[in-house]
Amino acid sequence: MLRPEPIGYNVAVIDEKAETTTKSGLYIPLGSQEKPVIAVVFAVGEKIESVKLGDLIAYKNGRGTVVIANDISYRLLTEGDLLTKLVEK
Repeated sequence: MLRPEPIGYNVAVIDEKAETTTKSGLYIPLGSQEKPVIAVVFAVGEKIESVKLGDLIAYKNGRGTVVIANDISYRLLTEGDLLTKLVEK
């Protein structure tokens, strides 16, 4: 089975489902969703220390490169594309 294995300072993530409607039920076109994207870290390059497998992260919409393997859409991001790690306190 093929899956991404990031190299160096890269991270592979799987995006969480984005909201497509407002609370009042209005449709939000994909191009206007400028909120950061929430994703789950799927794999990390050997030089990454800030996140680990399974972490929830946020990154700016439109960043990275999409790779499809085995019908799963992965996004490859550099460490600089990551905005924050989401943690429970």
